[in-house]
Amino acid sequence: MFFPVGVSSPKKLFLFLGFLAILGASIISYRPILKDKRLASALAMGHLASLPASARTVQVDTEGNLFARSFWVTFTAPVADIQQWVKQSPTLANNQPTACAHPVLFGEQPSWFNLADIRNGLMYQVSQDKEAIYGTVWIDPGRQIVYIKISYS
Repeated sequence: MFFPVGVSSPKKLFLFLGFLAILGASIISYRPILKDKRLASALAMGHLASLPASARTVQVDTEGNLFARSFWVTFTAPVADIQQWVKQSPTLANNQPTACAHPVLFGEQPSWFNLADIRNGLMYQVSQDKEAIYGTVWIDPGRQIVYIKISYS
C-alpha cells in the first residue's frame, strides 16, 4: 500500500478512514457548486435569463458526454416574476408560446420533471440551429412552476 514501512495495521486503518472522511466531506461540500454550474450552463446554452430572485425549489440535473448533453431544470416563482423572466430571456421574449396540457416527453428524465402535471400551460421552443442547441420551456402559471429541457448534440 502507500503507507511507510513500519506503520501498524490499526494506524493504517485509521489513516485510510481519515482519508475517506476528508474525501467524502469534499464531495458533499462541492455538490452545490456543481448544481450552480449546471444551472448556469443550461441557462447560457438556452439563451435564458438568470432565474428570478424569488425562484424556489430549484432542481437541476444533467446527463450526457462531451458531444451530446441534456439539462433539466425546474423552479417555482410567482407568476409576475416568471413573466418578467420570460421577457428577459432572449429566446423566449421573441417567441410565441403554444398552449399545452399534460405534455409528454419521451425518453428518460429525472423523476421530479413531472410534465404530466401541467393542466393549462404554455410551451416555448428553444432553438439555436447554428449552435446545434434545442430545447423546450414549459410554464404552468396555475402551479407557478417552470420546466426547462435544453440539449445539444
